[in-house]
Amino acid sequence: MARFPRGKWSVTAAYNITSGEIRTPMRPYVRSLYDKRRKLSREQGWPLKVVLNSLYGKTAQTVGRRRFTSAMWAGRITAHTRARLSEAMEEVTPVMVMTDSIFSLDPLPDDYLRDELGGWELADVFDRIWIAQPGIMAAERAGEIVSTTTRGFPKMDPAALRDLIQAVTSPGKGLQGMYAGASVKQFVTLGMSLARGDLASWRTWSVFDKELHSPRYFGTSKREVATPSGYMPPRPWPGGCSNPTTR
Repeated sequence: MARFPRGKWSVTAAYNITSGEIRTPMRPYVRSLYDKRRKLSREQGWPLKVVLNSLYGKTAQTVGRRRFTSAMWAGRITAHTRARLSEAMEEVTPVMVMTDSIFSLDPLPDDYLRDELGGWELADVFDRIWIAQPGIMAAERAGEIVSTTTRGFPKMDPAALRDLIQAVTSPGKGLQGMYAGASVKQFVTLGMSLARGDLASWRTWSVFDKELHSPRYFGTSKREVATPSGYMPPRPWPGGCSNPTTR
C-alpha cells in the first residue's frame, strides 16, 4: 500500500497475534550449523551454506513431498528479510537491492555491521559500477573490472559485459531502451512450454534470445534497482559504491 499510494485498497480481514509465544524450534540448529561453517574455509563450508539456504525453500515448497511446508514460516522469513533491507536502505543511498544485499553510494553506519548470525558485513567497495538491471552489473576498481553478475545470461568477458550495459544505459535510451544481449540454451519447463504454446518443447533444450532491458525503478521484483527519491536516468554510478550483505 505504501508503495502504490494512488491505488484503491479495501481491507476485508486482518489477524493479529495478541497472546501466546512464537516458537523458533530451528534456531539452535541454525546457529549451530552457522558457527560450524564460520570455522571452515569457504570451500569446506559451502555444503553447510547450501543446507542453511535450503531451509527457506523447504518451508515454501509447493511440489513433491511437502513435509516441512509452512506458509507462516516462509512468509515470516521473507517479511523479516525485507524489513531488514528496508531499514538499512533508509541509512544509505541505494542503487540496487538484491535478495539479501544492498549496493549503495555510501556504507552502512558502523552499528549495523556485526560479525554474527543475521548481521551485516561490508563485502566490497568499488570505484564505479554499471547496472543494467537487477543481477546484471559490472564493477570496477583501479581501472579494472573486478566483479560481474550475469543473472539469466551466459558468462561473458567482463569488458564485453560492461560495453553491453553501457549500450543499454546510454543517453537517449531512457526506460524504453533494450538490447538483444545473447542467445541462451535453456531447459524448457512445463510452464515455459505452455507460455510458448508449444507443449512438444517440454523437457527439451532450446535456444532463446535474451533481451537486456534498461532498469525498472518501480517494479515488484525481489531484486530491483531502487532510488530513494523517484526516477534517476539510467547511467553508471561512480564513486565508492559499497555492497553490505547479510550473512
